[in-house]
Amino acid sequence: MYTQTGAAVEGATSDTSPSHTSPYPAGRPHSASDPHIPFAYSVDDLPQANGTPATYTSPAPNPVHREHLISLLDRWEFEPHKLSEEDVLACAGLLFEAAFEIDGLQEDVGVCYDQIPPFLRAVRKIYRTQNQYHNFQHALDVFQAVYWFLCRAGVAPPVQILSKTNKGGSSSKFVNAGIGLGQMGASGKWRRAKTQGRIGILRNVDVFALLLAAVGHDVGHPGLSNAFMTNADTPLSRVFDHKSSLEQLHCALLLRLMHKYGMGHLLMTRPSLPVKTTSGGKAGLVSYASSPSLNATYQQQKSSAESGLRQPHGFRWLLVQTVLATDMSVHFDWIKRFKEYATSDSSGGLRKVPEDEERLMICQALIKLDLMEYPSTGLASCSKSGRVRRRLSKS
Repeated sequence: MYTQTGAAVEGATSDTSPSHTSPYPAGRPHSASDPHIPFAYSVDDLPQANGTPATYTSPAPNPVHREHLISLLDRWEFEPHKLSEEDVLACAGLLFEAAFEIDGLQEDVGVCYDQIPPFLRAVRKIYRTQNQYHNFQHALDVFQAVYWFLCRAGVAPPVQILSKTNKGGSSSKFVNAGIGLGQMGASGKWRRAKTQGRIGILRNVDVFALLLAAVGHDVGHPGLSNAFMTNADTPLSRVFDHKSSLEQLHCALLLRLMHKYGMGHLLMTRPSLPVKTTSGGKAGLVSYASSPSLNATYQQQKSSAESGLRQPHGFRWLLVQTVLATDMSVHFDWIKRFKEYATSDSSGGLRKVPEDEERLMICQALIKLDLMEYPSTGLASCSKSGRVRRRLSKS
């Protein structure tokens, strides 16, 4: 397993450098897990003339076009750069909509799908449109590839589950490219069948964390590299002690957005009351026990603490460490640990790798694999990516 111990995870770097005037409050620790960091990126909606927050609505694609987008998302050769901005946003929403067809996912994470569209609009807003590579199109590309792998492993349903052609049919089963098999349960939701390999250890909360990491892994990217910012000794790089500064920025912004859009309960060290949108559209609190997966994690943490054993890590740790693993400067260290993990076997009925660390390694492997998947997506897509990267390397 590979984890990093920068400000996003262990706490903070203090603002003590005398050589510059910090844009951050003096004497206050800076942590990417703090939802109140005053970055120069606003996660708030721009105010209207009367001072009230502006609301952004995107028209839903017509049924025929929606079916077209669904068919595109179920292909490995997905090319988001050919889509309009609204279609890119719609595709991100469709992927989450398909994920919410998983039986028990909404209950396990304490989030309903109605919270996702405004969250995605806010995420897209903070991705810089002038960034030719690390933009929302790239985020969707990685997001779709991550989902594609989960689908083919039988952990998530195919996006075709949203197609009207699958509604009311005689078959209640959906085959994931002949590899995984899922079945519609009595609740009308998709249930995974037995999955092959270690990926089956992923729970619903882990799948949700991975999808959030995929769509937000480059949010707010300024278009500069970590190496450039370290050499230039930029304020952002100093804040994070020159350790994965960009990735820690992405974590900070992603976690702030989660707090803003009713997902903050997932980020608590001790998971607290999930937020649930009622029929009236207002956020209300429900009992902690109504989220079985989070409750089970907390009970395991509590039991481990009382017995003096190692406590399992939670949702925030998985999310943050998955994003931090996208820093390519730590890639070869990660590969070394992954090889050790891949060769680990069960001994005496006990895994050498704790389950939470195994889940993290799988999530990190999936997102890293998708960041390097361009050579396998076809010549046209790979060539476009290469042209953009060459252009960026010369700028």
